[in-house]
Amino acid sequence: MQTLGRAPVRSTFSRLSPVLREIRPLNIVHYVPNFRFEDGGVVRAVFDWCNVFSRRGHRMTMLSYDAPDVPQEWLSSTPNETRAVILPPPTMRRTRLNREALRIAEEKIKHADVLHLHAPGLAGKSPARGNRTAGSGALRRHNARHAPMTGR
Repeated sequence: MQTLGRAPVRSTFSRLSPVLREIRPLNIVHYVPNFRFEDGGVVRAVFDWCNVFSRRGHRMTMLSYDAPDVPQEWLSSTPNETRAVILPPPTMRRTRLNREALRIAEEKIKHADVLHLHAPGLAGKSPARGNRTAGSGALRRHNARHAPMTGR
């Protein structure tokens, strides 16, 4: 190995030996309460991310309770396509999800490698205010397994 100043310069031998990595598909879950293109950038970004990542072989799931603009292919479980799961809506708009919706969401989240929330939480309550419900606590436990800094 030669040195140039203080930084070592490696020989070309290290560039000739390839590094083999095992790449496995990720199971990515997005939660978007309202999937309407009229809402703008977030919905468009989720739509684009789901299309790109599913084409690259990742398993994409999108959870929503208000999804008039979800493509039909996402609802029909077509192979290599994003899967949309429509949750039962809350009894009042912008309130927490009911137990059935949380049960369905929990089933999808527990197998996720990545959980991307586009809302404060599945329970509809702000974790910052200390409001703990069964759904938000379960959500944070799953999130903490994959991103320890966000689990509380």
